[in-house]
Amino acid sequence: MYHPVKKTHCMVKPDELVTLIRNHYWHKVKYVKHKTTDGSEVSYKTYSFEAKLKDCKVPIKFVVVFSKWSKEDDKRFHILITNQLKASPRTIIKNYLLRWGIEYCFKELKDT
Repeated sequence: MYHPVKKTHCMVKPDELVTLIRNHYWHKVKYVKHKTTDGSEVSYKTYSFEAKLKDCKVPIKFVVVFSKWSKEDDKRFHILITNQLKASPRTIIKNYLLRWGIEYCFKELKDT
């Protein structure tokens, strides 16, 4: 990611990434609307960009979501990563939420 303070591309940790976005790129944050399973609509603040991970030559897309998924979620933000560079943030969020529901079902089935 381009670090606006250091004026160079560099590696940043997730917490630092969120702070940099809030302090320097907040004007580029976009809202993504998503319909929940009960039919209501939720709006997420997102920031997306393309970058590379350390020691990985494949470009990837990051989507930082500034929101909790649910009332039970204790995280203030989520960072989603994909190699689907043309996918929209909405599509990436939608696919992640579908996957999360499946993982939750498997956990419940294993516990009972």
